Amino acid sequence: MNTADDTPAIYYVYELRDHEGRVFYVGKGKGDRVKSHRYCAKNPKHKNKLYYKIRKLWKLGYDYEVVRMMENLTEKVALTEEIKLIAHYGRANLTNLTDGGQGTSGTIISEERRAKLSLANKGKKRSAEVIAAMRLMRSGGLPQSTREAISRTLKGRKLSKETVEKMRGRKQSAESVEKRRLSNTGKVRTPELKTRMKEMMKGRIVSPEWKENMSKAHNGKALPQSTKDKIRVAMIVIANDPERKERLATHGRGRVVSQATKDKLREARTGKKLSEEHKKKLSDAKKGLKLSPERRAQIAASYTGNQWSKRKAS
Repeated sequence: MNTADDTPAIYYVYELRDHEGRVFYVGKGKGDRVKSHRYCAKNPKHKNKLYYKIRKLWKLGYDYEVVRMMENLTEKVALTEEIKLIAHYGRANLTNLTDGGQGTSGTIISEERRAKLSLANKGKKRSAEVIAAMRLMRSGGLPQSTREAISRTLKGRKLSKETVEKMRGRKQSAESVEKRRLSNTGKVRTPELKTRMKEMMKGRIVSPEWKENMSKAHNGKALPQSTKDKIRVAMIVIANDPERKERLATHGRGRVVSQATKDKLREARTGKKLSEEHKKKLSDAKKGLKLSPERRAQIAASYTGNQWSKRKAS
């Protein structure tokens, strides 16, 4: 379905339908145009009937469907078919702001215009409602159907080498890092999100450089007492897990430590001084601890022949 205009036949006309199959938007586009509605609807700063409609569907637990009505059209034909479909359904029943035919393909935003938009948004304060909505979206608040649709859309997507290099070399300012930290403070994640994060982290290999950066970031960092108490309780539960104890016993049973490893362990502990507070904690932890006869025999055997036993014998 082509005419003699100069544009290539790469356009299509599409409809957006709700969970009951009702059409609420008619559009024309090319490439990934239809995907832009999802990204814009996720951003609360975009305020029009279409994005309010999509957000309302998400809030109710539904998603919308994209149906391409016609494809391989020139731009002129696509605009004409768009007008026909909007007239067929009636704008009163749609979220379209116009009768169609207002094509903006190929519009290029100048650097000056980009700078003005950036300047206009800097320091812009969002309302508490908008912040709450953004927090909900980032904490797993989107319906499962929406998350699956986004996942399908992004699968197989490949970034250009230029984009990858820009992302790799990008460094966030201390101000941005602090803002992100504050925005995440006190954030409660849903059980579903925690499970997904756990699965994503399984088998992940962290580079030595990343480990070094994490170490530097945490050096001198003081944890609040409430966090320490939570960690202590969690570690007690983990340490008393019978399955974990059995795994550790099985893993270490019959294990032979090389002399080089023994030397490294000895050098690491030589001259190490424990604070009085640390000594007291170790003492309190061992009070009332009863060892089995087998464990006592193992400890005695481990001391036989070492420097401490020789000094004691002399």
